[in-house]
Amino acid sequence: MGNMNHIHKGDIVWDIGANAGAYSISAAKAGARVFAFEPAAINCAALMKAIQRAQLAGSIDVLCLAVGEDFTLGRMYITELNSGARGHAFRSLHDYHGFDTHRTMVTRPHRQWCFCATVDALVAEWGIPEPNHVRIGAVDAESNILRGMHRLLYAASGMRDELDIAPFRGSLRSVQISGPGGILTTYGFEEGEDGLYLRVGAV
Repeated sequence: MGNMNHIHKGDIVWDIGANAGAYSISAAKAGARVFAFEPAAINCAALMKAIQRAQLAGSIDVLCLAVGEDFTLGRMYITELNSGARGHAFRSLHDYHGFDTHRTMVTRPHRQWCFCATVDALVAEWGIPEPNHVRIGAVDAESNILRGMHRLLYAASGMRDELDIAPFRGSLRSVQISGPGGILTTYGFEEGEDGLYLRVGAV
């Protein structure tokens, strides 16, 4: 599941939009402690079964919630009830792809309510350990997720004099993103291959 050379043993990895867990499992096998965020309940079930099969329950925590730009309770539009399905949307039918895995149009998507939180709040208010690496696999939600991790990115940039960044330590070294991530360069990250942005000077 991609190159894991940027992940070191003992790192904290956040997998946002973990789906059925392929990336989370690869990161855990590389020695990371993984927090896998997956809002679709059916995918969460598949994710937990995959973790059990891989015998990595001690290395991966599963959080069945959405990650975005604010804290809210909202409706998920679920494409289909097959584990590992993609194309779901949170809160807005505007973002809903509307196709199942057979590329058949779904006119009445299933609905599931779930909570959404920002990356910043998960660290600062909920006590989830600050990540060294974030992978954003939630297609079409990348911009919202990045807006909700401003303080984490700011702390990593080293520009600590203009914004209250407590309790952030600046541990973030890399972000992997499936969509547009150009804003990361303003925080001192350089774009590499396969959507991987590395913080300048990070080892």
